[in-house]
Amino acid sequence: MDGSLSVVNRIVAVDSETDYGVDAFGGSDPTEFIAFPTFDPTTNLEVVPDEGMRATHSGRPHDTFQGSANISWEVYLTGIVDPGGTPAFPLTPLLLAGNWGQTVTAGPPPEYAHNLVTGDNMATVPSCTFVEYLIEHGRGDARKVVYTGMRGNTTITCEMGQAVRLSGEYTGRYASFPAATVTKPANPTVYQGEQNRFIMVGASLDLDATAYAVESVSFTSNWQVREERDGTTADTTLSYVHLERSPGDRVTGSLTLKGRSAALNTILPAIEAGDAFTLSLELENANGDTLTITAPALQFGSYGRGGDGAITFDLPMHLNGTGAGENEVILTIGRSA
Repeated sequence: MDGSLSVVNRIVAVDSETDYGVDAFGGSDPTEFIAFPTFDPTTNLEVVPDEGMRATHSGRPHDTFQGSANISWEVYLTGIVDPGGTPAFPLTPLLLAGNWGQTVTAGPPPEYAHNLVTGDNMATVPSCTFVEYLIEHGRGDARKVVYTGMRGNTTITCEMGQAVRLSGEYTGRYASFPAATVTKPANPTVYQGEQNRFIMVGASLDLDATAYAVESVSFTSNWQVREERDGTTADTTLSYVHLERSPGDRVTGSLTLKGRSAALNTILPAIEAGDAFTLSLELENANGDTLTITAPALQFGSYGRGGDGAITFDLPMHLNGTGAGENEVILTIGRSA
């Protein structure tokens, strides 16, 4: 039907903000887009009921105000792009908004190393803006929705034979659905990083320098998302989003280990003794980009068994920092040459 909106005909851009909650694109239309397999926004309109007692049970009108917005998103974890011969990592704004600090080595070869950091300094781990265009069928128009001040938790998921994925649950300022349309941007000829995906085939995973056969491994930042609110902010009570972790909380994850006797003889007794392990995961894509994930001191929790035919062991992971901390998991995107 002319003018209808489709869940699959959308384009989304993301960029880091300079000031919290201020559109990173300055109201302009983005020129580069990421192909999100999942992008599910929710806006939270706060409802204030009238609970006064009356002679009847008839309902009374409520008042409303703008609360916050949440976005559940997922992208393919990609390698390095080289627009105009200058290396760049297209997922940088998404990681920074999840409190992944970034250290860039120009190279050659270039390298982008990330670690989870404490605090929410806009100069080092800025919030991000998402711009979503919902394209109307049969017309050259779109509805443009801008989500600002977005921060939250991220998860890295590596499953055998699948594209490695980066996903997030982000919270930010309220975003109204636009009443008017805009002219949709030109159809992108390329989406950022789409040809540089990492596929979980031929990976190397070591625990204490011993290789193990695994089906999957994942890591979750496990932040507590705190919405700072005040009654003096116009239109919305959300003035800032903080990412924190209570004492005792840690970065978490899971590892599905193939049930092979020689490996189990070593690892299961060590898990039951509470031993800490060093983990290293390495993977390369067809472009020569490398993905490395390291954890210097992880412990496993109570494990279960599963599998379809062959037995697997499902091991929950708890990641610890060492020394001065902020190194419990390191995500590095590089290039082999």
